[in-house]
Amino acid sequence: MSRVGLLSALFLLWSCAVPRTAPIPRPNPEVRPLDLQGDPRVGRQGDVLWAERDGVRVEVRYIPPAHLDSLVQGVPGGMELLQALRRTEGEEQGWWLAFRVVFVNNAGRRIYIVPGASFLIDMRYITQHRAFTYEDIGALYYPRSGSAFGVERYRRVMKAASGVLLKKGFVEPGKGRGGILLFRFRGRKERDIALVLTGVDLSPDEEELHTTDFRFDFSYALRLR
Repeated sequence: MSRVGLLSALFLLWSCAVPRTAPIPRPNPEVRPLDLQGDPRVGRQGDVLWAERDGVRVEVRYIPPAHLDSLVQGVPGGMELLQALRRTEGEEQGWWLAFRVVFVNNAGRRIYIVPGASFLIDMRYITQHRAFTYEDIGALYYPRSGSAFGVERYRRVMKAASGVLLKKGFVEPGKGRGGILLFRFRGRKERDIALVLTGVDLSPDEEELHTTDFRFDFSYALRLR
């Protein structure tokens, strides 16, 4: 056997002997609306859950990870925002649960919403998970050094977050406000979860406080792909 042939044979034997590292599967949460809701006033249209009370209508739909990626990438600065979100995940990518939430104000007066007051309930262990908001991203990536590069990157990330995430603020009569709510959720076993939207102020211009909240129930299972 020639020297070249010998080297080729040795390389083939080596490549067969070296264990190949399989790609780490990315968690793929499956979240579906429950047919039987804890709040009987909640309606369902396909994958969308909705409810209306005190003149405020809310619609909620779960956003799968691949769809969330495409939505974030579709706005200016979205790639940097996506990288920022993934850095908060560490090596465990795919653990975000995202919900598209739309508020429509039919109350005849303006209302005020606070997405950061919303939370996700793990019905298996009865634990609460707070929403990860626009303000949280701002606190994490504020450029403390004051460098021009850091300031510009911060502006791009926050502009992207503003175009995707649900932000707190007033909703005028006859108007709507929508965006995505994010939650860090790491359940590995199947269970039911409940999205609770609180902090809906029905009387922001009055001395007396009047609020309302909404609850939407989903099933949860974790698949690996």
